[in-house]
Amino acid sequence: MPVAQIACPLWQAAQRWPRQPALEEGGLTVSFADLEQQVAGLCGQLSRQGVAAGDRLALVTSDRGALVRWLLAALRLKLTAVVINPGQPDDALSNQLQRAAPRWRVAERSCDDEVSAVWSPRLFESCSGDSETVTAIDSYLPFTGVFTSGSSGTPKLALHCYANHYASARGSQSLIPLRPGDRWAAVLPFHHVGGLALIFRCLLAGACLQIPASERTVAELVTDSTTGPTHLSAVGTQLLRLRTEGVRLDGGCLRTLLLGGSAFSPQLLDWLEPQRLQVLISYGLTEMSSQVMTGLVNPDGLLATLLPGRELMIAADGEILVRGDTLFLGYDEDGVLRRPLDETGWFHTRDLGALTATGLKVQGRLDNQFISGGENIQPEEIEGVIAQYPGVSVCVVVPVADAEFGQRPVALVAGLTLPDQAEPLRQWLRKRLPGYKVPIAVLALPEQEGALKVQRSALLRWAAEQIFSQ
Repeated sequence: MPVAQIACPLWQAAQRWPRQPALEEGGLTVSFADLEQQVAGLCGQLSRQGVAAGDRLALVTSDRGALVRWLLAALRLKLTAVVINPGQPDDALSNQLQRAAPRWRVAERSCDDEVSAVWSPRLFESCSGDSETVTAIDSYLPFTGVFTSGSSGTPKLALHCYANHYASARGSQSLIPLRPGDRWAAVLPFHHVGGLALIFRCLLAGACLQIPASERTVAELVTDSTTGPTHLSAVGTQLLRLRTEGVRLDGGCLRTLLLGGSAFSPQLLDWLEPQRLQVLISYGLTEMSSQVMTGLVNPDGLLATLLPGRELMIAADGEILVRGDTLFLGYDEDGVLRRPLDETGWFHTRDLGALTATGLKVQGRLDNQFISGGENIQPEEIEGVIAQYPGVSVCVVVPVADAEFGQRPVALVAGLTLPDQAEPLRQWLRKRLPGYKVPIAVLALPEQEGALKVQRSALLRWAAEQIFSQ
């Protein structure tokens, strides 16, 4: 276990790589030395305004370049910075702000509440005079807070310390080489731990965190042969758009693509296979500060390598259990920190999986399992089969109520012409699945704007409305 007091990662990077690019915002490049000066100035300004160690800061801004400076300032000043999605509906935003209970806030606009001050995201640009250079930080204090995806329930506020992010970045570096001069494109939002992790990977490796201009598409990024990213984290839906647009990923500077693990269609794998780059899939979770296991993309979705600083085992009921240096501090519940571990220190993920000689196979969520006529159904198993059907790009299976069987599966599919192809798909599935697992209906998958993960609870309600309105 590392000691609590360690060198400030930004100060250290500024000493080692002062002129190397640390941050790229659109066409503007900021060196590590300049970033250090900006953060030091911001720290001095905040200290003069009464910010104190232990205070909680809410970051509610779409300005991700500014958010990086505020996070690094929070680390030095021993603040807890809660990163909140500014694009969510007002009710959800207000709810998360209330649960975060910040004393200070960074946002484009103020709200009528008890927050002492609301600062402009670009406050660092006007900070002059005394700066506050900090060469050491405490790595075990609560540092960042993010809300879980809430894809199957109410989002929880998960808190991490810097030691968690440090261990996460070091483990990632062991499998995904990153060095000064490399550029990792931040196309994932920072209010998810997968986006937040990029900041620390780049900072510790001396690489550049590339924040594209809002109008620049992922297709434009990966085809840029001069200043395009060398590394990219993405989700399956982003890849599907690129494939549909006829974009090659190896037409620019890209060397490594890191994907969230899921069922990938044969069409997508066939598209990726001839391209000259390393394509990795990953299993991770908010509570483990992003990545846990990673491997080369493959038809079976097997994850071959457990990253350093992590432990993983499969319980008797098939649940994946994890622990290690990246394990979060706990959930904030009305100001009380709760770390839900069993008596031997394992975190129960609610994910189902199996370990084989060649790696981990993630089989789905325990929360998603339902019973139909006395039979257990795991939606992800059905989704994996449907993904093999020609033309299917994305599929989600959800249960709907049924008077005879209790619940029955319904498939929501993108990529097919519906309703014309619904019955041919169901006939095809009858040859591959037991009858009780064949969806009773196939519907067009609705768009879920801004969601990185499938929001099953919303789709479940939508599917029920469609079925019972027929």
